[in-house]
Amino acid sequence: MKKEIKKALIHLKVINLILIIFSLVLLNCKEKNQLVSKEKAPNKSHDFKVLVHIEGTDDELLSVTYLDMDGKKKTLEQQANKGQVVFKGEILHPSWVRFYGKKSKANGAFFLEPGEVSVKLSSNFPFLKDVKGSVTHDEYTNFRKSRADLNQASDSLYTLAEPLTILNDKTQEQETKQQNLYAEIGKINEIKKLDYIMKHPDSYLSLAFARSLYIYNPKVEDLEYVYGLLGNTMKSKWLGKELYNYKELTKKVTVGRNLPNFILPDRNGNKVSLEDFKGKYVLVDFWYSGCPPCIAQFPKLKELHQANKDVFEIVGVSHDGERHRDKWLRVLDKLNTSWTQLLDIDNAVCNEFGIQAFPSNFLLDKSGKIIMKNISEHELENFLIGLY
Repeated sequence: MKKEIKKALIHLKVINLILIIFSLVLLNCKEKNQLVSKEKAPNKSHDFKVLVHIEGTDDELLSVTYLDMDGKKKTLEQQANKGQVVFKGEILHPSWVRFYGKKSKANGAFFLEPGEVSVKLSSNFPFLKDVKGSVTHDEYTNFRKSRADLNQASDSLYTLAEPLTILNDKTQEQETKQQNLYAEIGKINEIKKLDYIMKHPDSYLSLAFARSLYIYNPKVEDLEYVYGLLGNTMKSKWLGKELYNYKELTKKVTVGRNLPNFILPDRNGNKVSLEDFKGKYVLVDFWYSGCPPCIAQFPKLKELHQANKDVFEIVGVSHDGERHRDKWLRVLDKLNTSWTQLLDIDNAVCNEFGIQAFPSNFLLDKSGKIIMKNISEHELENFLIGLY
């Protein structure tokens, strides 16, 4: 049971990551609305109907989250009647949809598109049993079965990583080994997705893959490459244009450049400027209160901060926004962090810096120049040791 819970949590983390990507809005809302409105086809129906049957429970409270006609994240929630739920709405083009059962904690995602889609779920892991009526999801299912050579290599690495994943207290050596194994798995998945994009440049699935690659510690050259693989049809879609904007934005926050200054309120409403911390090495940490991996790093960060206060500071920037201020404050009270915590009220700073995965961070030198991005607690510890 413990192993299954761990698998479910990992699965949820991946799905959350995908949904963060697909729920992003453009930095310029006016431009975004123009792009979306141009994409709408006046003579084509965008209506969808999702027929859901969930096994193992009759009274589940089920929700689905997707991108609506304006490219904004929308959530529908309904109570199941004898294990049956029907969702209706409009969708611009094929896109990932997340489902979540409040009672069973069933979670996952499938590709939704205009038309009628039937989905069979289970209250036990694995939660997604079957999807019918979505051509894009069929394409994704076939993709997962393709490249048996890469699948076999990936499965072998998962077998090695799984025992480490379920350990509650890992040594630094075990933590490093686990990270390296998952990094290798990530490379295999990257190769497989790039291979698919090259062979299917005008597929919605390729567009989804292109947008999901390189969202953590992105490199401009990688984004340039994957964008170049897409066909003009996908580049013209809203998500393709959003990928282009993200690529251009990433150029502004690369290693070697100064991180632009920002001013945000702390928990007491006092305005704090990033420039206030010049003269020390600074870790700018982006997180939010509902992110378990974000919070898991806090104990080690607190240890490093307290031991190196003379040369090192941490500035936490929460993606919770004004809507989740109370939850943010409760988490801060519970964790009692020792460093400055700021609230990105309307997520303007996260958007400006292209933050799309959490936790994310920038390590700055004394002048505010970016010297490392998205480093682990152990990498940070080694860096600080090297200062003495």
